[in-house]
Amino acid sequence: MLAAAAACLLVALTGCGSDDESTPTTETTTELPTGALSSRELVKTADGLCADATERILADASPPDFGGDGPQPDEVSASAGFWRATASEGQTLVDQLSQLQPPKDEQQQWNEFLDLMEAGTVDYANALVGPAEDGDPDGFYQAAVDSQKELIELAKASKALGLEVCGARELGS
Repeated sequence: MLAAAAACLLVALTGCGSDDESTPTTETTTELPTGALSSRELVKTADGLCADATERILADASPPDFGGDGPQPDEVSASAGFWRATASEGQTLVDQLSQLQPPKDEQQQWNEFLDLMEAGTVDYANALVGPAEDGDPDGFYQAAVDSQKELIELAKASKALGLEVCGARELGS
C-alpha cells in the first residue's frame, strides 16, 4: 500500500494505476493563454502544464522506490527531497492552472478541480514531507492513506473535464 500510495502522488500530474503505456503526449506551454478558453484549449493547456510539471519534478528528484517488505526508515527519509520538490512544483502548477479561464459553463467544475488539484499535489506532498524527514514509516503510511480520498476525487474531476494527463486515471484502475 505504501509503495503504491507513494508512486501515485504523481497521479495528480500524470495519472496513475494504468498498465497502458500510451500516455498522451502534450505540447509544452511556456506562455499561458489569456481570455476565456474553449474546452479543448483548456484541456490541451492544462495537460501540457501537468506534463511540464512532472518533467521538472523528475529532473529534480527521483520518486521513492520502497522495497517489497515496506519502506524502511532510511528509505522513507531518503524520499523527503522528492516530496519537497513535488510540493513546490505542485504549487507552481496549481498557480498556473488557476490563471486559466475555462468556458463559463465549466467554471464551477474547474474551481472544484483546482481545489482537488491542490489537495492531491501540494497538500499530499507536504503531508508526506514531515514523516519522510523524520524517517517515520508509520507516520508516512498514515499521511498517504489519509490523502487517498482526495486523489480519487481528483481523478474523477479530471476525467469529467476531459483531462488526459492531469490526474485523469482512477487509482487502481
